[in-house]
Amino acid sequence: MVLKIKSYRRSRHIVEFSIDTEGKTRFFLHGRKAFLTYASVEISEVPDSIVNVPIIGVLYPLAMTLGDEIVVDELDLDFYLSLVKLKKIISIFYPHLPVLKSNLTASNIVKNNVKPNGFCILFSGGVDSTALLLNSLDRRPCLVTIWGADIPLHDIYRWRKLTDYIINLSKKLELDYYFIAFYNPIDVTRLDAFFRHKMYGNDWWGGVAAGIATPSLTAPILFTLRKDLRMSPDLPKHLLYPWSDTSLIVDNIRVAGLSVVSGDENLSRIDKVRVIAEKEKELKIRGVDLMIRSCFKEGTLWNCGYCEKCARTITGLYLCNLDPNALGFQVGDLSKYFRLLKLHILTRSKKLEGKHVYTTSFIRAHYWNELKHLSKRDDPLVNFLQYVDFEASEYRITYLDILKRLLILTPKGYHDSITRAIARIIRLISIQHSRAGSQSNYYFRF
Repeated sequence: MVLKIKSYRRSRHIVEFSIDTEGKTRFFLHGRKAFLTYASVEISEVPDSIVNVPIIGVLYPLAMTLGDEIVVDELDLDFYLSLVKLKKIISIFYPHLPVLKSNLTASNIVKNNVKPNGFCILFSGGVDSTALLLNSLDRRPCLVTIWGADIPLHDIYRWRKLTDYIINLSKKLELDYYFIAFYNPIDVTRLDAFFRHKMYGNDWWGGVAAGIATPSLTAPILFTLRKDLRMSPDLPKHLLYPWSDTSLIVDNIRVAGLSVVSGDENLSRIDKVRVIAEKEKELKIRGVDLMIRSCFKEGTLWNCGYCEKCARTITGLYLCNLDPNALGFQVGDLSKYFRLLKLHILTRSKKLEGKHVYTTSFIRAHYWNELKHLSKRDDPLVNFLQYVDFEASEYRITYLDILKRLLILTPKGYHDSITRAIARIIRLISIQHSRAGSQSNYYFRF
């Protein structure tokens, strides 16, 4: 299949794209349009070869997943060559995907050359980007934050809380900041349901798209400001695993002579928490209150506190002698919190040869094992981690996956009773999977 991309409407701060395609590719799209808004930066004078970079960066991972061709009128030469390299890397990551069948055709490939003057940081407020910011303060970076990546466009409340925090933080640190609003035309849920088993259980956005799409969205800002981009990858450089948000992917992206560079690539996640612990007291003296936003769950809180990511972030902060309650996690009494976490993890573990074995994804197992090695036997709150083996489980298609596919394939507004029945079965199975005979399951959601 072919995806034809055109920017059909541009203004000072907004660009809209049309996506012309058919067949199975349309099934994985929300619609035929996408838009990007760049607040505080005028993009009306940015050439088409740069303006097209964000939408190509978002759709090319989809093309690699489906083996499709993308056709665009104009594209930057450096970015085009970057995608050629990334295609080879992704094909090695996921040999079961038709990556090598995909193609990118540009009618006009333009050589843009901009000399960088400083750099921007892709800042989400999480552990990774906060540590990178703190390590880079002496170089006065700009902050770039994207709305529509991990915070959906309809979640206005959480976006306002995040922007208020970033504006306040930037003013106190005397840094410039820029915001991007992005409507993602891709149906990530459907791609997860149909391709997760071909990606070792990785979700599609993290496994294939994030490391390519997210930095691509910043291209018009980087070109206008003449700055490189730094972003902190999910995994340290020494850990080789098929995942898009790694230095192996990020460091191969260039646009108009500007580079995307992975910062803190040699630091593990717990090392980054240590960086925050070292700088936090110094910043408090200057009147800067740090907050950590690690949660992807929708809701009214800064962090839910009870998803898997919140649980391991809270544990990491505690092990580095930081109070999670002071950094955006409203969990109250830590002794009660860790008692429930212990109950949750132990009851969901299989007991083999006298040991509790908790099976999860490779990345999660890696993070929890870092926490396990840092915990101490004489710490009554988290010493239970010493007795749990966190192992990566092999991903296999389950009945739950099949039912999700059936629900997706059921046309909207058609066979309502079938849709409701499938949704009810999924809900019952999910509840059954989440219960392990422990009261902790009414709190934790992983």
